Amino acid sequence: MISCKTQRYCNNGRDFFVDIHSHILPGIDDGARDWTMFDDMLETAENSGVGCIIATPHYISESYENTSEIVEKCIDGLRSRRTAAVESEPDFNGVLIYPGAEIFIDPGVPQKLKSGIVPTLAKTSFALVELPCSFLPPHADDFFYDLQISGFRPVLAHPERYSYLVDNEKYINELMNRGVFFQINSAAIIGINGKSVQNAALKLIKNGFCHYVASDSHSSGTRNFHTLKKAFDFLCTIYELDDISRFFCSNGWRLIDNKEPEFIMPRRKKKFFWTSFLKR
Repeated sequence: MISCKTQRYCNNGRDFFVDIHSHILPGIDDGARDWTMFDDMLETAENSGVGCIIATPHYISESYENTSEIVEKCIDGLRSRRTAAVESEPDFNGVLIYPGAEIFIDPGVPQKLKSGIVPTLAKTSFALVELPCSFLPPHADDFFYDLQISGFRPVLAHPERYSYLVDNEKYINELMNRGVFFQINSAAIIGINGKSVQNAALKLIKNGFCHYVASDSHSSGTRNFHTLKKAFDFLCTIYELDDISRFFCSNGWRLIDNKEPEFIMPRRKKKFFWTSFLKR
């Protein structure tokens, strides 16, 4: 874990955004290209009220095999590089950076997590997992089951991208009842990924199928940490602040503490009228 300066934004509990899904570590996947981009991304995070980042480079067998050792080594390099910059600021409030991974579904993953080869989120029992966008793998149920009997709690990354899930509320309910948690991307909420993905994200939130909102930041360009603040502000025009703060703040801190998130069925603001989409 390393820290650097930031500013407060949320007003609920520990009052910073917690971003549990980001590709901020430089040069190890399709995220930050180099240390310059890392610095730009971190500055954006600081200016957007992010207090905690879990660095989640891809772990994809035979492609991006970012093991715990590789991720820890990268964070150690980051720590060494930041030390000189913060020596003159002994009283700073820091952005905490923890190790993690975005893990593509694979039958061998539960054992790799158990042996410590693949990192969990912030060294907790939570594991961020990713499915294919176009189809539900036939072994998906076995995969989630094997994760759980191995002692891990799956967090499904960006379910709004999986139309086969969004259109199957019964199966989403089954996953939730079996202890699978859901993380929605902030960029999807504000429409960066297109209207259909935005509608899917808002539908999931409205129906209670969201536990965390994260940036899935890949650069200092379009997919960046500032989308968290924009998505927070947008959702706060529709729903009560206390409910939205749980998606962005307190549930993330609960994860850092290795505690399960609170279930959230967000309450609409009184006398708020929006598009026909949310009336479905």
